[in-house]
Amino acid sequence: MKERALITGGRGFIGGELASHLDQKGYEVDYFDVLDGNDVTNRDQVLDQLKQFHGVIFHLAGILGTEELNDRSYEATQVNVLGTINILDAARESGSRLVLVSKPNLWLNVYSITKGAAEQFAFMYSQIHRVDTRVGQFFSIYGPGQDIHGVQKAVPTFIAHALQNKPIPIFGNGEQSADFIYVSDACEAMAILGHLDGLSGKVVEVGSGTPTTVNFLAETIIHLTGSKSRIEYLPMRKGEPADAQISANISKMTTLLQFTPKVALEDGLKETIEWWRSTLGRGTFVSAP
Repeated sequence: MKERALITGGRGFIGGELASHLDQKGYEVDYFDVLDGNDVTNRDQVLDQLKQFHGVIFHLAGILGTEELNDRSYEATQVNVLGTINILDAARESGSRLVLVSKPNLWLNVYSITKGAAEQFAFMYSQIHRVDTRVGQFFSIYGPGQDIHGVQKAVPTFIAHALQNKPIPIFGNGEQSADFIYVSDACEAMAILGHLDGLSGKVVEVGSGTPTTVNFLAETIIHLTGSKSRIEYLPMRKGEPADAQISANISKMTTLLQFTPKVALEDGLKETIEWWRSTLGRGTFVSAP
């Protein structure tokens, strides 16, 4: 029989890529996504639909954003915290393994606070209820298929603007750094994290291990697209430190998962740029917020 995987939020950018990745590995993949009428905040629905599932649950469903969630604390807590508890209880009842897809750099904003709380519940369920939970703290995932609906992500926003010769918006002075990992590499790490035994209660940072300044990212995208865009500096977003220097500690990723990312930043950006050229060519561009 095929190994089974269930992806909450499986219709999204990362979830869709993960589903394809797992399918290629021979998994039978199920989805639990709001686009299909499934809601992680609906406790009865979660427990009823997942009680017969036994396999690996990849929990990606959530509301994300930095400044965008400052006035949505209640809603974000319902989805990111209570939704996670519902999934944890479903995994507890069915005996399934759970991979919580989380984030690093716990800043003082709604998204960080709710994701941090979800992590703590995952660790508690591992220790007290013996649910096989493992946490992947994924850094900035990018790649083809990532849109810019409602939440400004640096890579797709910069590319979409560069291809139209529009100003590229940077919050702060652009000297803050982030760690970018291509979506196929991120999904391979997720798959390994869900497959290996002996990782319950573990947290693994997944990224390139190399910091990239926002200025360098924007300048590279301008160069690769041949754009005439200029950089437009904006006030720093509320909830994000102005001097953030972010890079993954990849020691557990390389030792526990035996995995090293394969796609270099420039190569990943080229692939993403080509996807955006096609998207813009079809007239499906949505303006960044």
